[in-house]
Amino acid sequence: MKKDIVQLFNQNKRGITIPGELYSALSSLILSKILEKPSGKLFLTELLDYVYINKDKLSDKGNIGWWLIQVKRDLSARNIIRTSITPTLRQYLELKKSKRLATYLIENIVTLRELRP
Repeated sequence: MKKDIVQLFNQNKRGITIPGELYSALSSLILSKILEKPSGKLFLTELLDYVYINKDKLSDKGNIGWWLIQVKRDLSARNIIRTSITPTLRQYLELKKSKRLATYLIENIVTLRELRP
């Protein structure tokens, strides 16, 4: 049985590969957590805290925080989310594309392979 593998996009370089299930779970998690915020801004520390608290439910494939950062970078490279920094140097994520697209991606667990930056 062949496992679904996603090649992560990395600016002008060959990206890493990630199991499709894990990519779908983490990308959906990131997008849904951003959509939950009334301001539309999710601090990276909040996301990492949530992931580490729920790491047993999410994956058994090593350091979940590392995988999360890789998926975040991929979503950013595909222009779906934007990473910004506050004046107090706190990193936050927000949608670069429409909320409608983010909702569609979450509901359909699209692996984003067909989306290009």
